[in-house]
Parts: sequence; structure tokens; C-alpha cells
Amino acid sequence: MANDKKIHKTPGIILTVFSGIGIFLWLGMTLFALLFGGSPGPDYDRTIPMLAVLFIALGFVGSIIGVTAGSKALRGARKASIIRAGVAAAFCASGCIPLFVLELYLMGIIYVLIGAFPTLLFLFLVKILNRKNRD
Repeated sequence: MANDKKIHKTPGIILTVFSGIGIFLWLGMTLFALLFGGSPGPDYDRTIPMLAVLFIALGFVGSIIGVTAGSKALRGARKASIIRAGVAAAFCASGCIPLFVLELYLMGIIYVLIGAFPTLLFLFLVKILNRKNRD
């Protein structure tokens, strides 16, 4: 009876679903930056530098890590899911940096919400539900 901690599935479901949606959006942004960010001719530079495409791809990787964190949370691995959610938030936030540098501020804000919001919501819900569980 000493280990009667209830495992809440809601944060894991939220993180898995929103990060799954984020995978497709980040993949679309990465492919758009890679394929359509090229130069219009031989005398022009790329519109979107390859280094920016690399950072945008970090957002895609962050969403994949978010899905794995959500699945770990659903299985009950609380510590592993919290660490992965933090890493996912950092990767998604760093994936938005090129959008702000390229002066696409609205897209940067949207992708910050798509990338970092689900993980931050997950961490907030885990914190609240753990506090309720202790009481």
C-alpha cells in the first residue's frame, strides 16, 4: 500500500498527440526550406541558408523526441519522460531561431507554439498532477 501512486495518462496523451501533429508541420517546414529555399539562378545565393535548414530540422527532431516522451509517460516512466520533454522543448525552440532571423516573425511565433507549447503544457500538467497525488 506504500506505492499507491496513480499514473495519470492525460499529460502523455496530450504530448503524444500534439507532438505527432508537430512532426508533420516541422517536416513540411524543413522540406519547404530545403527544396524551395534554393537560388533562382547561378549568380544568386540561396534564400534560406543550409545552416538555417539544419536548425529547422532540429525542430522536426524535437517533435519526434516529444512523441517518445509522451509514449514513455503513458507507460509510467515519469523521470525519463520529463527529461525527454525538456530536450524536445529545447530542440523545437532552437528550430524556430532561423524563422526569426529570416524576419518571418509570425511563422516563428506559430512554430514556437507548435513545438514548445505541448512540452511545456506536459511539464505543467505533470507538476500539478504530482502535487495532487502527494496530497
